[in-house]
Amino acid sequence: MLLLKADKTDIIDACFKTEDEALLILKADKSELINSYSKTEDDSLLLLEADKTELIDTYSKSEDDALLLLKADKLNQLIHILRQKMILFYY
Repeated sequence: MLLLKADKTDIIDACFKTEDEALLILKADKSELINSYSKTEDDSLLLLEADKTELIDTYSKSEDDALLLLKADKLNQLIHILRQKMILFYY
């Protein structure tokens, strides 16, 4: 009788152990699917991020030139105004 009881508990423990292992494998597979990208997905996401920062942080050469010309023009106007005021001040 004790041998039969021992066999039943061994069978029950074995069933629980295999079920637990199966559940752990399923859980591991889900977390791997959720938390990971393929290498190509990673690369494309990095490229998209790089493209956004390049678009935000850069001007074209013609835009740079135009901005520098505007700055130079404002500086020339300021110098001209200051010279006129200095001339008026001395007279």
